[in-house]
Amino acid sequence: MRIRKYYILLAMLFLYSVPFVFADEDVSKEEIAQPSIQDETTKDKAVVTSEAIEKAAPSYSMRLKDIIQQAQEGIKRIDKELAEEEIRVRNQEREAKVKEFFDKGNALHKEGDLKGAKEAWQNALNITKDPEMRSYIDQADKKARQEDQAKRQAKEKARQEELSKKEAERKAKLEAERKAEEQQDRLEAEKREQARLQREAQRQADEKAREQARLEREAQRKQEAEQRERKRAEEKAKKESERQARIEADKKVREEAKAKEEAKQESK
Repeated sequence: MRIRKYYILLAMLFLYSVPFVFADEDVSKEEIAQPSIQDETTKDKAVVTSEAIEKAAPSYSMRLKDIIQQAQEGIKRIDKELAEEEIRVRNQEREAKVKEFFDKGNALHKEGDLKGAKEAWQNALNITKDPEMRSYIDQADKKARQEDQAKRQAKEKARQEELSKKEAERKAKLEAERKAEEQQDRLEAEKREQARLQREAQRQADEKAREQARLEREAQRKQEAEQRERKRAEEKAKKESERQARIEADKKVREEAKAKEEAKQESK
């Protein structure tokens, strides 16, 4: 564990130092690549380069301090994690031993070996009295409570989901029944409306038939009246013709009688 810790520290130092090495190489390459035209220009560049180095040096020092500080903090964190890991492994081994002694005590108790069972259970209790086991036991108890709570919540959630499902099924059933009733009511209303329309159509047909019959009777009466009127006119004309014929006949008879009378007088 200690060796691995130091390897990690060396790797961190290497990773933090690599950028500065490449940065120095880039600066050197740029300085070499730039041609010198005049001595004054070269002196100016040398001055600028020195100033840049002077300005960069404090930053580099600060970065190195930061690296050392971060490395120290990393070592502390690793030491703490390693210690916690070792304690966790030991507690797991103790927990396995506690379960082993507990199961052994149960088996001895079933066999009737009371002293052996007591001794095994006592050994299990002695292991749990280790100071490192206190927080582990508390964490295990907390985890168990959390698991129980999670189970209760899952059970309650399942119960609520079942209730919601049943409620949804009940509402769906009620909705289906309501729709069925509405459909039935609608069908019955349509039937009643259809029957009403049929009755209305029949009433209108009957009324039309009665009106037609009335018109036919009226036409028949009119025709009969016309026939009677024609018959009366014919009879009246016939009587008038007969009367005229009688008048003519009487007139002719009188004229014949008068003519005879006149002829008789002339003959005298």
